[in-house]
Amino acid sequence: MSDDFDLPCDDAAAEANEAALHAVWSYVRAHPFYPAELTERSAEVRATVTLSLDGDGKLADAKAASGSSSTKTDQEILDWLKRLQPFPRVPANLTSPFKFSAEFVFVPPTVLSEVKIRWIIDANPSASEAGLRDLVASHLQRQPRSYSNDMNSRHGTRRAIVTLLINPDGKLLNVEMTKGSGSPRVDQETLVWLNAAQPYPKVPTNFAAPLKLVAEIGFGPPSKGIWSDEKIKRSINNVCKGC
Repeated sequence: MSDDFDLPCDDAAAEANEAALHAVWSYVRAHPFYPAELTERSAEVRATVTLSLDGDGKLADAKAASGSSSTKTDQEILDWLKRLQPFPRVPANLTSPFKFSAEFVFVPPTVLSEVKIRWIIDANPSASEAGLRDLVASHLQRQPRSYSNDMNSRHGTRRAIVTLLINPDGKLLNVEMTKGSGSPRVDQETLVWLNAAQPYPKVPTNFAAPLKLVAEIGFGPPSKGIWSDEKIKRSINNVCKGC
């Protein structure tokens, strides 16, 4: 999600603006959607929508600023957003209606990369640490990632080692490519994908903040059927919301 409007001048309002965007994006990600018209396509589709929310989170307006090239698909996206309301409430110190723009990327199931996570650790983690890592891995494995032409140029799985710094609220403070995949373009795609995966699961208060994780991430060719909407919904419902 990207904010294409001027940020508030004072720090408190700017912080509230960021928190509001974070809350809306978290809410949207918890309600996966794929336009019916795109099911048979073999390439990802992007659409940018401008949204206006009133203080109670009701959708005051939604328009396709940069559409998907299909009027029918654009309308499907707008109808989906209307069904999602009410969105999280807008902080009282922000101007109402709260306006922002969001780019949605829809990746056809036939080109979704299979994502594998292997944590790199110095010692055996406690049960709670292992559980949190499993939660983050599950979160990443549910984030759509296309198997691009650059990945396909080499047979097998593309692997990269990354270091993540995650705030207690799930915000990604920093991500670094510790060891690349051998393709600068794939590495850049990976960094963009990791940033777009925010918010991450919340970090419990008994963990040192920010949480530092090092992982080897592998991206393989699509595995038929593993990314069905029903499986995604089931995975999301199994995630601990209060962590």
